[in-house]
Amino acid sequence: GGSKGGGGGRGIPAWIVVLLPLSRRLMSLFVLRLFNDAVESFIVHLAILMLLYATPTRSVVRLIPASLVFSAAISVKMNGLLYLPGLALVVALQVPVWRAALLVPVFLGLQVAVAVPFLGFWREYLGRAFEFGRVFTWKWSVNWAMLSEEVFVRKELAWALLAAHAVVLVFFGNLRWANMKRGFLDVVLFKNSVPLTADFVVTVLFTCNFIGICFARTIHYQFYSWYCQTLPFLLWRTNYPTWLRLVILAVIEVVYNVYPPHPVAAVLLHICHFAILTGVWMSQRGSLLPASSHDRDVEPITSKSD
Repeated sequence: GGSKGGGGGRGIPAWIVVLLPLSRRLMSLFVLRLFNDAVESFIVHLAILMLLYATPTRSVVRLIPASLVFSAAISVKMNGLLYLPGLALVVALQVPVWRAALLVPVFLGLQVAVAVPFLGFWREYLGRAFEFGRVFTWKWSVNWAMLSEEVFVRKELAWALLAAHAVVLVFFGNLRWANMKRGFLDVVLFKNSVPLTADFVVTVLFTCNFIGICFARTIHYQFYSWYCQTLPFLLWRTNYPTWLRLVILAVIEVVYNVYPPHPVAAVLLHICHFAILTGVWMSQRGSLLPASSHDRDVEPITSKSD
């Protein structure tokens, strides 16, 4: 919906789209340096678009194309997994859990198909293609430049970030995305027919990905393409005034154009990230999930124009 630019509303003005191609860093990632992060970002947004066309639905078959494209994005780069909890929620709210589980072999089947040429070296392929134990290089870390290299490489930091990531996902799942009076698992397992809206789907997926960014083990310059396009949407989900939203966007853009990574820039990035996350949390004063026939006493959040 449109917006007059004031705070407190949920409409997203059309002119905000003009800001996206003006990003100097994003232009470098997509056009000049040809990082595969940009390719993955395009494919995962295509999967989200296909999911929106299939939603709402009670048929798992209609969700197969989006699942295949999402799996294709993962085959390019694994950061697409940050969307997975939100995607699982969106699917499980539309079809019974046992039917939703049928999408798992669809998802994995494409991964196997992509791996076929490398099966002669399957140990090496699995070790390098899914390198979960990778230790990142400190000098390229945009978000943790304020830490010493000794602290940065510690496993305790990695586990703490993973735990925080999981806790925040659970809080959003129970208190913002699902019905507060029933809880995440109750809604998923014992739901009635829930007519999901495009606003709900995009908000859940973009927020889910952004939570992963906030608690990322590291962020390199090319990782900006993982979430840059979602920032205007998320900022216009907050109740901040327009000038503050634009300042946050500008500061994040400046941070990604500071080279090499600088401690002050890293601190500013965290401040901006958690300002957005807090703003999204505070603006959703109740469940985003539309009320079902047995939850009429829970008022869902609806869109408003500024």
